[in-house]
Amino acid sequence: MIVMMALNGCARPSQFIGLSLPISGALLRRIDLVILDVALYRVPVRGGAQLVSDWSDTARGNLTHAIVEHFGRADGVVFKELDTSTSEAREESERTKSVLAGITLDRISPDASGGQVECVPGPIPAIAGASAADALLLLYATDRRLTAGYRALLGTVVVFTLPILGLMFVSGGPLTVLGVATGGRSKEPIKKPTLADVSGVALCLVDRATGAVLWFDFTPVGTRNLTDAGDADDLIRQSYSDFRRAARIHDESATPRPGHD
Repeated sequence: MIVMMALNGCARPSQFIGLSLPISGALLRRIDLVILDVALYRVPVRGGAQLVSDWSDTARGNLTHAIVEHFGRADGVVFKELDTSTSEAREESERTKSVLAGITLDRISPDASGGQVECVPGPIPAIAGASAADALLLLYATDRRLTAGYRALLGTVVVFTLPILGLMFVSGGPLTVLGVATGGRSKEPIKKPTLADVSGVALCLVDRATGAVLWFDFTPVGTRNLTDAGDADDLIRQSYSDFRRAARIHDESATPRPGHD
């Protein structure tokens, strides 16, 4: 849980740009939104994350409205939510959700090399067949809200932990304070945190026909509350600004410079 909280507080917006692919211009005149999952959890003192359906439904509505509002504002672009209610499309959506949820944070960090992000498990004929768009915008969002009791407990832990941390620095480290004998490094592999482990909103624009990633963006929720329409709009506004910046970078890289072929 402490790891999850640290990641939620430290994660930065990250994006991947498919510079060789048309993320802007006349080739993208229609985009369909595919909502893979919007899940909000309550984290009580006793531990464990409890899915709250009412919160999730409200957040889903807020995010959908904000996405349509911002991404649909471009002149000449038709933007709408895609109906994926058929059994085949639902199955593909679940598999696609698993792929997005399993993306590790090190693959989308600012230091990661491009081309490492995959948003779909392979061909998605049911979803692609239900759409006539040029591209699909996939939405995956999670958030964990600490209860008042949990926040109070964390405050108490911090108060009592600070003196111990000071003693660690004076006495030579945490193992000395705790009286733990040093030994060899654990051979157990460290599990890399994924998007499913943190609170944030992932948007992935893929080519409808091929599934190739055109643009990927992950924005941490931070102190925002996705059940608040204003907070959801603020987050999506930031994502849309990232998208426009990515489109501008693409356009500049695709435009021949004077004296160059």
